[in-house]
Amino acid sequence: MEVKLTKKRALILSVITDSSHFMTADEIYTAANQTLHMNPSTVYRALHALLDCHLIEKQIRQDGNTYYKRTSNEHRHHLICTNCNRTIDIDGCPLAELENTLTTKTGFKITGHNFEITGICPNCEEQNHKSEE
Repeated sequence: MEVKLTKKRALILSVITDSSHFMTADEIYTAANQTLHMNPSTVYRALHALLDCHLIEKQIRQDGNTYYKRTSNEHRHHLICTNCNRTIDIDGCPLAELENTLTTKTGFKITGHNFEITGICPNCEEQNHKSEE
């Protein structure tokens, strides 16, 4: 699907691309609005347009929030800190062997999967220990 890359959509895409972690729509709105005034509804419409043309991807996490990140051509999985939202890429795919086993056992043609591990990153864990002392 082809979507016109307006000034606001380009800014939103830039905010997402420049981030080192997945961002919520509110975080994207706050960052983009500092450069160019826009309504939250504009951000949501832009996110849907960018999703439709596969420029960004979204994750709905265990906390119920939706997060966005620039689409990568590489198949990736992530470690996600539930405290600071830091995202660390996992090298390789730990599910490839499981997919092969499941396909062999069930005959099911697997076309994709999502995998994320949540926890506390080392920085947040260190902060937690310091605050307990």
